[in-house]
Amino acid sequence: VGAVRYGNVFGSRGSVVHLFREAAKAGQPLPITDTRMTRFSITPSVAIRFVLQCLDLLRGGEVFVPHLPSMRVMDLGAAVLGQDSLDGTHYRIIGIRPGEKIHEAMIAPEEATRTVERETFYVVEPPDLSWPRLPWTGPRLPEGWGLTSDRNREWLTVPDLVKQIARLP
Repeated sequence: VGAVRYGNVFGSRGSVVHLFREAAKAGQPLPITDTRMTRFSITPSVAIRFVLQCLDLLRGGEVFVPHLPSMRVMDLGAAVLGQDSLDGTHYRIIGIRPGEKIHEAMIAPEEATRTVERETFYVVEPPDLSWPRLPWTGPRLPEGWGLTSDRNREWLTVPDLVKQIARLP
């Protein structure tokens, strides 16, 4: 038994891309929860490949987290509208829904000491040492480290997002 954690599947059912496209098509301002909001992003094909890869790597009890780019929701809105950025006439603030976060978290600080970084993904080992497994090799993350969408190394730009949107049906 194991698991994968990954970000928002770009263009999937319920994706904010569809909500933004509908608002734009109707000539309405885009509904923005918070202008600071960031998210991790993964395409459906990358998500499927990652799940299949993890099935081959699974030792027992791990959580696999791919290295993913982050995006600013404001940049996504600009990309949907074909703009470089959004000004106050392009969107309206709708506020954060219960349980929603401004920034997405993939690896919590309390998981850092049992997380190994590999070339293209992280492995969060199970907290229960009684699991029969081999330890993962690779650099261990420092105590207190966390992976959140606002503190990521890689970011999608508006032109990157325009290209991804163009591939959607």
